[in-house]
Amino acid sequence: MNIIKIFNNYIMKKNFECKKYLNSYILFRHTLFAVAFQVLAVYVAYKCNKRTETNNKYLSALLAFLFPDIYLMQAGIRKFFLDDYKC
Repeated sequence: MNIIKIFNNYIMKKNFECKKYLNSYILFRHTLFAVAFQVLAVYVAYKCNKRTETNNKYLSALLAFLFPDIYLMQAGIRKFFLDDYKC
């Protein structure tokens, strides 16, 4: 009986350490994807609005920095479905 308790405590301790490692890995991976997404959105906003006279390229880059998912979604829709986004 005593050996089972020791073994269970050992397993629980290892399980806790594994969860702690997994949480830090998931946080790191999420942060890396978020930064990569923001860099991509700002690059697309600056590059694609550099030639237009109606859109301010810096304002578009700021908007893309604040809302990268929404900006990339609308850029993809405008480029591939509406065919009015000239990059």
